Amino acid sequence: MVVVDATTINCVSPAHAVGVVNVTVTTPAGTSSTLGTGNDYGYGIPTVTALSPTGGPIAGGTAVTSPVRTS
Repeated sequence: MVVVDATTINCVSPAHAVGVVNVTVTTPAGTSSTLGTGNDYGYGIPTVTALSPTGGPIAGGTAVTSPVRTS
């Protein structure tokens, strides 16, 4: 987690099944509320946007990498 300023933090979400989860933040002043939808985080289905390399032998066996975007 990185504190950007008094109202913003950046953090990495862990792996989770598709769906919506409540996110809370805990500070010395307490824990944020889970009421409403302002604290909801939605996990989407990953979308492959590119592959590298773009081809390989018919026999297979080529390792590929892909940037993945979730929506």
